[in-house]
Amino acid sequence: QSGGAFDLLSALGITDLPDGITAEELQSFLWQSHVMSTGRQKLQHINTIEQVIELINKSSSILVLTGAGISVSAGIPDFRSEGGLYATLKEKFNL
Repeated sequence: QSGGAFDLLSALGITDLPDGITAEELQSFLWQSHVMSTGRQKLQHINTIEQVIELINKSSSILVLTGAGISVSAGIPDFRSEGGLYATLKEKFNL
């Protein structure tokens, strides 16, 4: 798997993805799960995953906040709840 969203996740060290997921499905999921739910304004000059990768590569400092519950408060689905990421992927891809 390569291209766009796959390259972004690979650059972040995330390589364990469900078999059969397409780049379009992955990009749509990432967009809906994060960008749209944060309420943050979109950077008008960043329109593709490739541009996001370029922006990350050019950055001298990146702040990443992690921890239990932080994703839920930001509108990102959790992993283990009934409507979380694992359940969603299990249902969508018959895992």
